[in-house]
Amino acid sequence: MENINLLILIITILWLIFRPFYLRYKVKKNKSLKMFDIPQIIIFPLFFLIWIILGLSALHLIWIFPFSFIAGLRFIETSFGLKISIYFLSFLGG
Repeated sequence: MENINLLILIITILWLIFRPFYLRYKVKKNKSLKMFDIPQIIIFPLFFLIWIILGLSALHLIWIFPFSFIAGLRFIETSFGLKISIYFLSFLGG
């Protein structure tokens, strides 16, 4: 069980590190972004911090990851979420 928890944690940390670089690459090359890319990259690290603070098992990350997609889609529907997403996109574009 410890090996599974460690594997999930490593995959999550790698995703958190490399996903912003991948989005920056897509923005710089004018490639299309999916609607949930930006809010999801903002929401998942917040959930990851909550996961660290609460000290939950790494298996919780399995349901937190898809939940962050749903929360990201709901986040972009608000005007505040849209403004934050546009600001973040301009920040990635340099």
